[in-house]
Amino acid sequence: MRYLKLEDYIATLSESEKEQYRYLIEEYRKRDINIRKNCEKSRVKLEKLIQEMEAYAEAMTTLKGSLQKLNSSLMEFHSKINLCAKAVSRSAKNNISLNQNYPISLN
Repeated sequence: MRYLKLEDYIATLSESEKEQYRYLIEEYRKRDINIRKNCEKSRVKLEKLIQEMEAYAEAMTTLKGSLQKLNSSLMEFHSKINLCAKAVSRSAKNNISLNQNYPISLN
């Protein structure tokens, strides 16, 4: 017959069997207490880890948005630099004053 708990099994033992297995029973109870303590500690640590991972996910989402804004700004800047380079190139070819070809935002 299988027992779900050691206490149920111990209840079926005679006094001489209980004495014979006393050290095993004590060892089991000590280990069971340690397992329960460790399970509780692990549960608390897992909950903390979950909270930290949620915060990390939020930070990553914020970082992604910031990187997208930075990329957009860099592309806009690159476009303005290209316009300026083209203006310089045209002015060098045609001897035109540079101020005529600069975008208004760069004057």
